[in-house]
Amino acid sequence: MRGCVSLLSRWDTIPEKWGQDAMIFINGEVSTVIEMKCWLTESGRTEVPGIRDDIGKLQSAKSKSAIMMIFSGNPDGQTKKNIEILGDNVPELKTAAKRVYSFPTIQLFEPDHANFWVCGWQIR
Repeated sequence: MRGCVSLLSRWDTIPEKWGQDAMIFINGEVSTVIEMKCWLTESGRTEVPGIRDDIGKLQSAKSKSAIMMIFSGNPDGQTKKNIEILGDNVPELKTAAKRVYSFPTIQLFEPDHANFWVCGWQIR
């Protein structure tokens, strides 16, 4: 039987501590802070101000690294384009190293096939 492979199978975190969505601790020290957002509208314009606010929090966080994670879904074949559009609207995301994980899913309305995705950008 083949096992699951993931970026992190587990991490020690305290959610919603000190105004951050999540924090990863190593040896009792804050190693990484994470902010998370959902992109739920078609254009993403509604979410952009909140994403920018979270990036500001990440840039000033007292940690070794900072990650912005965004969760979304779109029709098959549009994930790459949507991530590019997001980068065009949030310049910090356009130049940051990123990792995308997506998978096909079904939905109860048209189109019936879609991709769910999560992308993590290393802000610093």
